[in-house]
Amino acid sequence: MGRNPSIIELVDRTYRRSDGRFVDPRAERVLRLVNEKLSQLTQIAAASSSSGTNLSPTDQDKCYVESIEQNKGRIYGLGGLQRDLLQDFGSPVRAQVQIDTDQQRRIEQLERSLQHQKEETERQMAEQQAKITNLEHMIKLLKGVHPPPPSTTPSADGTSSARTPGTTEDEKTESLN
Repeated sequence: MGRNPSIIELVDRTYRRSDGRFVDPRAERVLRLVNEKLSQLTQIAAASSSSGTNLSPTDQDKCYVESIEQNKGRIYGLGGLQRDLLQDFGSPVRAQVQIDTDQQRRIEQLERSLQHQKEETERQMAEQQAKITNLEHMIKLLKGVHPPPPSTTPSADGTSSARTPGTTEDEKTESLN
């Protein structure tokens, strides 16, 4: 052949047995429908132009894609080649439009979810900041009511010991007076 087959040729070769019978009735219906549409398009092209009446392989592929009823965004007969083949067309194809719509819907859903999470995080941060502010205020109040902890003085053995006012003899005597 020397060139890549059109979608119609690919489906015809894939879904026909060596004796010429179709593998399943659906393949036969699909190819009959597409060939009828191609025949109509060829007649229209012949009527409107004096030059060649053959449709280009790209036009044939578009005819196939637009003629086939899609199932969940998939086009019968293309299998894993669907995405590669459909991206070659200049105009949007229903399957790609459906995929884009689904992706856009998912993006919008994720954006709403992200916004909700952001708002919840901001609310929790504000709540935590209010608690921190209240604790700081309570610490300031407690510092003003209670005297600072006793100071420590080094002892002869090198350890520190707490010295409480009024524990030496002189301080006891002074406090009694």
